[in-house]
Amino acid sequence: MIARLVASLFMAGIGISAGSQAPEFAQQYYQRLGGAVDELRTVVEDFDRDAQKNGLERDAALERMIRNSDNLVRDRGSTMSTTIRRHERITGQLRALESAPEIMRPVIALRAMDDEIAKRTLEVYRPAVPLTLPGLAYGFIGMIVLGFLTWLLMAVMRLLVKPIWARQSSAGVGRS
Repeated sequence: MIARLVASLFMAGIGISAGSQAPEFAQQYYQRLGGAVDELRTVVEDFDRDAQKNGLERDAALERMIRNSDNLVRDRGSTMSTTIRRHERITGQLRALESAPEIMRPVIALRAMDDEIAKRTLEVYRPAVPLTLPGLAYGFIGMIVLGFLTWLLMAVMRLLVKPIWARQSSAGVGRS
């Protein structure tokens, strides 16, 4: 009985710690996402200014570059087009995260996560147990899930071990 209580409390602590990582990762991802949006905004605005200086709108400038006979200019136009699309995509994700209730940010971040930003976030990720409402809520969910899995594992083990003990007892094994 004591062993089960200790195991359950231990697993509950692990569940709280593991569950609370969702809002912490979302926060660190959100910060990196904001930095990426800022940097790409600078690149896109520079491109738009260069296009305007030459009397062109963005789409016309990209079209001119992509149709250019010079491979470097054509490749640069294609790359810039990809950069602009990425900027629009992650800006939308940043807006979605900013407008969402804090408790939903891990779910929203996961739904449309930018692979490159997520990878970089994981490379420098530092676990923490956020003492915010979302941190506590996700921690509680982690505690419930891990507590249930622990209970289930112990119940299965009892079902498997009980017949073995019963056979040993009826055979007289272990008696002096």
